This record gives sequence, C-alpha cells and structure tokens, in this order.
Amino acid sequence: MKKFAHVPEIVEFWGSMVEDESKHAKNLEEVYDTLTDVERSGPADSHLIRELRGILALRLEDVTGPVKTLDDAFNIANELEDSEVNAAFRTLMKKFIPKEKQRRALLETVEVHLARLTYFSENYGDSAWRKSIKAK
Repeated sequence: MKKFAHVPEIVEFWGSMVEDESKHAKNLEEVYDTLTDVERSGPADSHLIRELRGILALRLEDVTGPVKTLDDAFNIANELEDSEVNAAFRTLMKKFIPKEKQRRALLETVEVHLARLTYFSENYGDSAWRKSIKAK
C-alpha cells in the first residue's frame, strides 16, 4: 500500500487485500480455539506438516523479489494466492471446521479474496499500464 500511496484507488485495493489476510489469520485462530487438547496433540498429516513447515520457512522478500512497478506487485500477489499457502489454508479449513456452514463461509472468504485480484486485473488496466505505475 505504501509503495502506491500516490494512486488512491490502488491503495484502496491493497487495503482490502490486507483486510482479507487479517480475516484469514483470525479464521485460523478461531479454528485452533475450537480444537480439543486431544486434537491439538494428536498425530498430524505428515504431508500437510511438510507443506506448512516449508511455508513458514519462506521469507516474503525471498518469494517476492523487488517491487518496482504495480505490475510487479500484482504478479506477486497472484503468485502468492496460487501458492501452497492458500492450498494449505483450504486444507486446514476443510479438515478442522466441523460445521458445513462455517466451512463454506470461510472458504468463501478465500474466493472473495481471489475475486479481488480478478476484478483488479479487469478494471485497473493491462500489464503495460501497471508497469507505468512506479513504486515509491
């Protein structure tokens, strides 16, 4: 957001993405709080654990690289949304949320988040335009 503060509609877009990420973190905390001590200390899916450990080892700078233009930021956001991070989030939601309604609501938050990227792509210019917006 700070890198594109000179373009108000872009700041609004990134702000909504940040809000979504905060909701995702809150969702995971809520799921964790519903688990029993037995569920928290029981055996975990080894494949999921490997994925999550790999994600936790990532540093954002290593994944993103430099952000010089709006197009860089947009492409990075798309890559991160398509990464194992969201796959792991979906897996956790499906596995640990017992009520179908809750599960559906949480997964919809992810879909809304992805829809924002699609909306951005369709409404804020093409790659050439995004490359013309320099990060500050």
